[in-house]
Amino acid sequence: MGSVMAVKRAMLAVSSRLQDQTLGERAPGHMSSNRASCALQADSSPEQSPNSPSVLESVVEHHSVVHSLSADVNRTLHLDEDSLRKVVFKFLCPNSIAGSVIGKGANIIKFLEKETGASIKFASPVSGSKERVAIISSLENPDPLYSPAQIAAVRVFSRCIEVSLDKGVLSSLGNKENVVAKILVASDQAGCLLDEGGRIASDISITSGVDIQLTRADLLPNCAGADDNVVQ
Repeated sequence: MGSVMAVKRAMLAVSSRLQDQTLGERAPGHMSSNRASCALQADSSPEQSPNSPSVLESVVEHHSVVHSLSADVNRTLHLDEDSLRKVVFKFLCPNSIAGSVIGKGANIIKFLEKETGASIKFASPVSGSKERVAIISSLENPDPLYSPAQIAAVRVFSRCIEVSLDKGVLSSLGNKENVVAKILVASDQAGCLLDEGGRIASDISITSGVDIQLTRADLLPNCAGADDNVVQ
């Protein structure tokens, strides 16, 4: 919980820790500054329209991240399929804005998939749940220059913020306006986010400068699985 940019940094800190556990190429707690920088550079600001090709094309054209994307694609193509790992993030999106985030005929999601190279799928609504699960995934090599799944997760979050502003769910993005992001994390992965006392590791909170909590099991939304935790 914090400002938009601070929450983006928190999402990157958390997703980097989860990604490193999946890929197994770094010591626990290490966050790739290059991957985080690429994800933030490739993300359009909340004030910009994610379905505007001119805005997003300019991001891809003028940021150095495009060189990382091309290099990583080339490296991935030359790797054995056994070397690739599927990185998956599950982002919770409020039901009230999910339709606008997805777009008519899923046009927004399809555009973001094309831009990021990641797969973005929204699970069907679950009765009694106020949220839907956005499943964001990509096949990644053991030492990625950038992460399609991370970039896509931040972009989906930005789209949620924009829609919330349009619908009046958020009044503004002033200094005192806090936003919240929620990520579903499997129980067997949650340990990599915690310190010895069972709390979210302080280095993650300090890096992002926001309040990060692990939701109690009895407060899980209906759309979560029995083995899931919510990192808010």
